[in-house]
Amino acid sequence: MNLCDKRRELCHEKYTSLNPWPNNQKANRKVRKKIKEAKGEWIEEHCITIDKKDDRKQQ
Repeated sequence: MNLCDKRRELCHEKYTSLNPWPNNQKANRKVRKKIKEAKGEWIEEHCITIDKKDDRKQQ
């Protein structure tokens, strides 16, 4: 969750910095990308688990 923490810090800096948007946008993109990757991995793991359970029931 380091990316989320960095994003929060940048969010607070937007009120004190002259040009905070480029860094904030980069941080947001990184967080969104990592969240999508994690979600995809989670879905794959659960699909495999469901398939295994379904195979056991059919036997």
